[in-house]
Amino acid sequence: MDTKYISGLYSSPIVSQAENSIFLVLEFCAVGNLASYIRNHGRVQECVARKFMKQIGAGLEVLSIHRDLKPENILLSRIGNDPILKIADFCLSRMLNPDDLAERVCGSPFYMAPEILQFKKYDDKVDMWSLGAILFELLNGYLPFRGRTSVQILQNIKASLRLPFSEPILPQLHPDCVDLCSRLLSIDPDRLKGEMRASVRVQKHPDISMSRSAHQYNHQ
Repeated sequence: MDTKYISGLYSSPIVSQAENSIFLVLEFCAVGNLASYIRNHGRVQECVARKFMKQIGAGLEVLSIHRDLKPENILLSRIGNDPILKIADFCLSRMLNPDDLAERVCGSPFYMAPEILQFKKYDDKVDMWSLGAILFELLNGYLPFRGRTSVQILQNIKASLRLPFSEPILPQLHPDCVDLCSRLLSIDPDRLKGEMRASVRVQKHPDISMSRSAHQYNHQ
C-alpha cells in the first residue's frame, strides 16, 4: 500500500521518565494544514478538490479507522509546485476487524458522522462522512452542516432535504462530483454501498477514477 499520504513517524517512541511523557518524531510538513489552506485560498477549483480527495482516499486505504478526519488533521507537504496531503493525528485511530463495530463517541462535531452523533455503533464509513464534509467545504468554502452544539448539527443534518451547495457554484460542478459529495454525506450509515472497503470505493467513483482537465470541471 502507498503510505506517502500518511504523516511519517521517524523514530520509535522516546519515553521521558522525568517528564512522564512520550515523544514522537514525526515528519515535518512545512506548508501547514488543510484548514489553513482553506482559510487562505477559500473555495478551490473542482480539479484541485478532486486531486485532494484522491490523496486523502489513498491515505485512508492504509488505515483501519481514523475517527477524527478534518482539515486540521491533514498536513500539507509539497513536491515541486504540487501540494501533497498527509493524514495525521492518530490519537483516536484504532484497528477494526471487518465485522467489528466501534462505539466510542469521538471526533470533531462539524465533521462527525450522524451515527456517532446519535451514539450508535459504527465502522470505517464514518471516515467517509468526514471526507464528504471536507469535499463540500473545499468546493463551497463553508461547511455543509453547522450548529452551536452537536445536537443542533444533528438536527440540521436530519432536516436537510439536499446539500446546501452555493447556488452560483453548483451549475459549475460536474454531476459526478455532486454525486460523490451526496453519497459521502448520506445519512444512511452504509454510504457508498458495496463489498469493498469504503476508501477503495471512493477511489473507484467516476469523479475520482476518471481523468478530466481543469476546463472540464469548471464551466466558467
